[in-house]
Amino acid sequence: MAYKSVGNVITVAAGAASTASSAFNQQTEYLRVVAIGTAAHVAVSGFDSTGIGVSAYQNSSTYLVADTPEIIAMGKVASQPIVGITTEAGDGGTGFMNLVITIPEGQYAQFPVNATVSASTNGQPWFDFTDKRVKSINTRFGPMDATAGYGAKLTITDALAGTAAIATAFSATLGSSPRAAELRSSQKIAAINSQFNQSKNSTVTAQQVQIVGG
Repeated sequence: MAYKSVGNVITVAAGAASTASSAFNQQTEYLRVVAIGTAAHVAVSGFDSTGIGVSAYQNSSTYLVADTPEIIAMGKVASQPIVGITTEAGDGGTGFMNLVITIPEGQYAQFPVNATVSASTNGQPWFDFTDKRVKSINTRFGPMDATAGYGAKLTITDALAGTAAIATAFSATLGSSPRAAELRSSQKIAAINSQFNQSKNSTVTAQQVQIVGG
């Protein structure tokens, strides 16, 4: 089978306790993973309902045979343009701000509650964030609702720390053109050593791929 690599290689240690990688933006449906040296278990997730992120378990997470690449399906890629951003008090208390992200009218929210997402806003980097949880979704059902004007508003928990200065309010345009601003699903991979050789640790490497041929 032929693959096309997408994005950077991700590395995570597989030891006696579950360890998670840094978050990465999901760009494809598939992740190619390999445990180097000895077997390991891995879990990949773009959800965080507990606030502790993703964990791998020896009795239930995907088993990787040593030095044998496998393909893990992450599900459909989700990304949507951002046309509005406002702030509100953060769930984490003083020093945090939630962001309310508006997606365009005529679109439904691709991200369910508890999905983890990242945002990039060209020219207004103070609104950028990585791997934050969708707290709630407010959907409007135009065109009959004359007050709609948007497809959905997603509240993102503690997207910004209080030390992040907001220079100006969000603008949907950059000069005479629409601003390139995007909300995208983010994922993490967690690893733990195998229950069959717990005294041995390994390194799990992963990279997103597109399948381009049989």
